[in-house]
Amino acid sequence: MPDVWAAAGAGTTGAGNPPGPFTDYPVFKGVIDSPTTPAPPAGSTTYGTNAANDFPGGDVDSAGNVYAVWAMNNARTNQYAVWFAASHDGGKNFYGPFQVSSGPGSAQMPWIAAGDNGRVDIVFYQSNDLGDPNTSNLRWNVIFAQSLNGNAREPVFTVSQASDHITHFGPICNLGLLCSSGTRVLLDFFEVAIGPDGLANIAYADTGNANSPSHVTYARQTSGPLALNNPVIRTCVPLPDLIVSNLTASNSQAPQGSKIPITATIKNQGEANAGASSTTFVLDGKTTIGTVPTSALAVGASTSVVLNWDTANVKKGNHTITAAADGQNQVAESNENNNTSSSISIFIQGNKTR
Repeated sequence: MPDVWAAAGAGTTGAGNPPGPFTDYPVFKGVIDSPTTPAPPAGSTTYGTNAANDFPGGDVDSAGNVYAVWAMNNARTNQYAVWFAASHDGGKNFYGPFQVSSGPGSAQMPWIAAGDNGRVDIVFYQSNDLGDPNTSNLRWNVIFAQSLNGNAREPVFTVSQASDHITHFGPICNLGLLCSSGTRVLLDFFEVAIGPDGLANIAYADTGNANSPSHVTYARQTSGPLALNNPVIRTCVPLPDLIVSNLTASNSQAPQGSKIPITATIKNQGEANAGASSTTFVLDGKTTIGTVPTSALAVGASTSVVLNWDTANVKKGNHTITAAADGQNQVAESNENNNTSSSISIFIQGNKTR
């Protein structure tokens, strides 16, 4: 059972009308064990994997990218990991898989929610204890993973622990009806959803407290980037707000082919510290002429970034330049609509020859 598939089909707007028809596409086609007869060459043995575990999940972001997550074991150790793949063409072809979880133990039962273009939130149970998760008594926590570039060729995930205590002690059997008694007490209730403020909301089964019966626990994201670029309601979490407070050029006119230093002052006028970002400079409202790394900024702090604009291929005449703080959307802000500066004008003189 080494394969993961996605079914893609047309939706429906009419009550009672079924969606579809559906076409099946492979998300991941796994490794199958080498045959034992005849024996494979020394060192070339492959080991099978089992992707038929509870449960795979999928979602679609606002740009139409399709994402899938699933748990799969390493047959050498029988430890499980959470894997991720992405499709940019409606589920027909998937990039990946990429391993999301890490550590010596196992990760199980992933769920995923997608927000704006490339932004995905994933939750799963994870144990750092070694042992077969289907039968061994292991200690489990709830883990939250987020990517801001899930649509990229090489997505990057930030992983943190969402639970503040061990939420389950014992097996988490993923074999469905083949599970023995007492190994499915979590009842498969596990989900992450993105609120209108862009924050992750997690609901999970909690059996880890000996002083209380099994119950559903709710956890809410309190810091970090949002899954929405422009939340429809303001988050109660303090956020930074990056702006271009000043934009200047060393010359208002210069000969074609010269290099003109352009300085943008970036300020964090928000309520929380801002991580490192990038400042983007745009010519005539349409052409990016440079992106400059910008340092992290504390609340109220400012920094200056400089672009040496090379005008060698710039046409003679008057041109406008603007700068955008956090031009690559690396920082979640309380206001994503005030990053771009007012424009400045520079006249490029033609070169005259005799």
